[in-house]
This record gives sequence, C-alpha cells and structure tokens, in this order.
Amino acid sequence: MNYPSDMVLQPLLSAEQVARRVRELGEEITAAYSGRPITLMPILHGSLIFTADLVRCLPLEMVIEVCGLRSYAGATTRPSHLTWTMRPPGDLTGRDVLVVDDIVDSGATLRCVLDAVRAQKPASLRSCVLLAREPLELAPDFLGFRVGPGFVVGYGLDYDGRYRNLPDIAVLGQPGANAQ
Repeated sequence: MNYPSDMVLQPLLSAEQVARRVRELGEEITAAYSGRPITLMPILHGSLIFTADLVRCLPLEMVIEVCGLRSYAGATTRPSHLTWTMRPPGDLTGRDVLVVDDIVDSGATLRCVLDAVRAQKPASLRSCVLLAREPLELAPDFLGFRVGPGFVVGYGLDYDGRYRNLPDIAVLGQPGANAQ
C-alpha cells in the first residue's frame, strides 16, 4: 500500500488478535442478549469494519441502524467539537439497542450517541467498543482492547480518511518521534 512517507506505522494489534477478540465479543454479546432480537447501531465511519466482522459473530435476529458523528477534522490527531453527520433513527422505543464504536478517547462521542438513544426510551441500551484509551473515561459494556495514548489507525480507524483499510491496528507516528 502506498502511504505518506512522513508517517511511521508501529504495529499494535495483528489482524489475528483482532479477529480472535471480535469472535469473543460476539460470544459475550450473544450470551448477554439470550437470543432476543437487537438493534445494532454502529457509529460511522470508524466502526464500519469492526461492525461488519462483529455481526457475522452474532447468531441473533437484528436490525442495523447507523448514526454518524465527526470529532476529528482533517489531518489532526486531536479531537475537536462533535458534529452529527447522521442522527439516530427516531423509532427506538422498546428496542434492545447495542451501540458499536471503534474507539473511546474522551468518551464524548459515545456519550452523545448513548444520550440521544436513551432519550428515545429503548428497552435496554448497551455499548460495544473495539478500543478504549487508558485511563478509561467511559466504560463500554463490551470492550475489545485497552490501548495507550498513541494515535491508532487501521481496521476502520483513520488519519484524515487514510489507513482504514489496514488489516492490523497500528500507532501512527512521525519518523524519529514517539507516537502522540
């Protein structure tokens, strides 16, 4: 793959490690819902690949409803203000909703979506997140991995729209510098 030469990708999690943990999350979620139908709500765009793999590990009846929030603008590694790109649907009353996200940094994105869904009075509301930063600001109900402070890319996570297609998860850094 052709990526900017001014960036270095330091391996963090292999595709095999991620696939194994996604299967385990599927088992945990399946057990938690005990065969009840769920409404899966991925937060676009970062959770798209994670969600695609996760749904194949869930032998549950489900409906998928997407929403979108943007917290990173352009070529930055620092989150800015949240902007809705697609609001949650308005018909979640009485449903068992599972919100799926790629990463919890400050928790602001996940908290915003959970609050919007909670306002619709679902029967239950849980969250599943692939990665969460230490220290954990908002604890998801189902968590893939805890990670440190480096800016991570791959498996759906991006830097300015790039690197989402990497099968592994890596820390993005500058040559000769530590990842921030």
